[in-house]
Amino acid sequence: MKIFQNAVCLFIGSLSCLIDFCCQQLQAGAPQIQLRLVGTSRVPNEGRLEVLYNGKWGTVCDDDFNLEVANVVCRQLGFEMAMNWAHSAKYGQGEDAFNNDTSDDATQAANSKAMCLLGFVGPIWLDNVRCSGVETSLIECESNGWGVTDCKHSEDVGILCSTSRLQGAPPPQTITAQVVTAFYFTIFSFIDELMTLQTQIQHLIHRY
Repeated sequence: MKIFQNAVCLFIGSLSCLIDFCCQQLQAGAPQIQLRLVGTSRVPNEGRLEVLYNGKWGTVCDDDFNLEVANVVCRQLGFEMAMNWAHSAKYGQGEDAFNNDTSDDATQAANSKAMCLLGFVGPIWLDNVRCSGVETSLIECESNGWGVTDCKHSEDVGILCSTSRLQGAPPPQTITAQVVTAFYFTIFSFIDELMTLQTQIQHLIHRY
């Protein structure tokens, strides 16, 4: 019995270390910024604009946003140009899944690991973004600074790019809110069950 208990504890501990390692590698190996379009749309050329900065996905506020900024974003994503942009979170709000997390420390730690693996959106990274339209990356545009904003997620900006791709650009990916949410809850439920199993085994060990 103790051999089985030790094996299960070792497995859970190894899994936790693996998740930590994956999170560290994802953050360390990521480029300075990445962009993606996500949300309620099911086509790859439109959606809520999200930026990966400092290892965490966040949104962009619609204040002062215009077609020049959208053009820079679309070209960075491999599309030829922007067709339009949308204000007031047309493609859904990028709320942090755990803004009001009141669970215990162990559960919050598991939540944090799940968020890391799945890239769940949290902060509003950029506000008052200003581009001339000739930049090759959003990072070249002016703004209030990373994380400096007075916006709410109800002001998350969305973008509609052309369907035509730049020559040599890789195929786009479609990320819908439903897919991300379902995948997240699958992973989180698995982690939660493992933690519950670990607690039960520890109680048995102390009892016997």
